[in-house]
Amino acid sequence: KQFLDLPSSSLHNNNNPSLINQNNNNNIPLFNSKFNGIPQGFETILPNEILQKLKDLHKNTNIPLMKKQEEFDKIMNSVNPNILSKLPLPPGFELLPLNIQQKITEINGNSSINWNKKHLKIKEIIESLQQKQKNLNPNPLLQQQLTVQQQQNFEIIPEFFPPNPPPGFEKVLPLNIYQKLLQIHRNSNLSVKQKSFQIDQIMRSLPQNIIDNLPLPPNFEKLPPNYLKEVKKIFGNKSLTFQEKDQKIISFINSLPLELRKLIRPPLPKGFEKLNFETKEKIFNLFEDINLNDKQKQINFWKIINKLSNEEKNKINEEININNNF
Repeated sequence: KQFLDLPSSSLHNNNNPSLINQNNNNNIPLFNSKFNGIPQGFETILPNEILQKLKDLHKNTNIPLMKKQEEFDKIMNSVNPNILSKLPLPPGFELLPLNIQQKITEINGNSSINWNKKHLKIKEIIESLQQKQKNLNPNPLLQQQLTVQQQQNFEIIPEFFPPNPPPGFEKVLPLNIYQKLLQIHRNSNLSVKQKSFQIDQIMRSLPQNIIDNLPLPPNFEKLPPNYLKEVKKIFGNKSLTFQEKDQKIISFINSLPLELRKLIRPPLPKGFEKLNFETKEKIFNLFEDINLNDKQKQINFWKIINKLSNEEKNKINEEININNNF
């Protein structure tokens, strides 16, 4: 089960969710960074010409979905198998047994089968696992952020930390720095406290001009200049820890007039804008409740979503399928 990434500070709500389980009223999906045609982690492995082809395919709205899938297969099958075998496993798969991880890596490197068949083969492997192992990784799109104790007890709600650095950071940070951050975000052996500490150390080592150029959370740029200056001052303060910045931003948001809080509230994830007006208002009111912390908002958000009818969930899932694939 996963948490919504709420933008109280450096956590940005810019992500697309994985599919909603219609039969599980406690389901909490993961949000992945906005899809641009390049699966997460592929950008550091695939050649530039392949990356460009995938981006161009993603942007092409003139061809049907099935044709896009065929073109995607052609592009990926043109890549050297040695390169394909180096592609990162989906987030959360690092919790699987090593022999299972190796099987999945071999499937990824097999250029004789298309991408759709690869997904089917991986699904077969996951379905063949014992129930407890499947619980650790119920879907290739889901990531489990679990502590060792939680893994042993198979607890429902994991400790949350976003799986990726905020979007736009890759455009400002040196590649080696961004990769270090990505590894920390995805390291399931680190606690939230350990991840925050390691990220603090890296960010504090960067020149001030790089820190100042990092993007703010979505919609913060809509704030009046005097408020925007205050936000940038908090994010640019290298003397503050990750947690201290988070707390200061929360206090800052809570101090804003209601009309400004509405201005910077996080946009609904892809697909969720199709919800009825009443449900959307409940979500927006939840986001603006200053008496709840992020974790409480995350849990209450999915309580609202999980009460939707299967028909409404189907509408959301249709949109998610399109955005997650292309």
